[in-house]
Amino acid sequence: MNAFTAFRSAAKSVLRPPRPPPAVNLGTRCSAARFHTTPIVFKKKNDLDLEALGTDKRKQRMQVPKHNPTPKKRRNEKIGLPFVQLLDTQTNTPGPMRPLQEILDSLNLEEYYVELVSETPPVVRIVDIKEARAGTLAERQKSKRGAGQKDMHKEAQLTWSMAEADEAHKLSKVREDLEKGYRVDIVFSPKPRARAPAQMEMRFKLEEVRKKFDDVAKEWKAMSVDKRMGVLYLQSKVKVTAKVDREVLKESIPKSVLEKRERIEREQKHLAMKQQQAQKDLESSYQNLWGV
Repeated sequence: MNAFTAFRSAAKSVLRPPRPPPAVNLGTRCSAARFHTTPIVFKKKNDLDLEALGTDKRKQRMQVPKHNPTPKKRRNEKIGLPFVQLLDTQTNTPGPMRPLQEILDSLNLEEYYVELVSETPPVVRIVDIKEARAGTLAERQKSKRGAGQKDMHKEAQLTWSMAEADEAHKLSKVREDLEKGYRVDIVFSPKPRARAPAQMEMRFKLEEVRKKFDDVAKEWKAMSVDKRMGVLYLQSKVKVTAKVDREVLKESIPKSVLEKRERIEREQKHLAMKQQQAQKDLESSYQNLWGV
């Protein structure tokens, strides 16, 4: 029996077909040593169009214009020319050639400076520092007042049943604006959920208010009254002028000079306080040392 079993096992092993080789794992995670992959990037149509045009929106930046300030004219030693012609302010004609240093030596450079007018031919002029500063300040004030003319209209809101103190305060503000040359519309209206007075009472109230400003204003438009509101249109009698006293501007002290003076005064005061405190500390130490 054992011999038969052994014979059958041997026959099966000889006659059995061979097993197939084990399958190769083709999963997504492959070993880098056995497989090599090259990534393929598919470009979008918009990117291709931008490359064809030679531009890329992602790299574009907003173009900021460069600041090109107006160059200042050269003054005094910075003119850098040995000989110049001095411009006569009365005839507006240049004089004969002179050494630049000679002109500088003849001036008080704290009150005047020499400014280059043209380099070819070399022409200079003498400028009064106070006069030049006064002209600059006058131009600034004139431009400010010109800009302020656009906003010379104001409106005051009042109510028919307003308290006398509140009404007097509001009308005082109106008078201030009229004295500055403003055009003011005074609007009266009822309080919320309150009845408006009769039209005769409205007109009497507006006329009473108008008489309070007869000295500084006049009506530029007839008063308007409807069912609930009344408006009084006043125009100031004050004439706003743009004239500036140049002599006052010439003697005015620049803001930078005032700030510098204040800073020096603060520093001197602080130094004096420190010295005073140091003196007190020294006296106190001597008293503690000698028991005085």
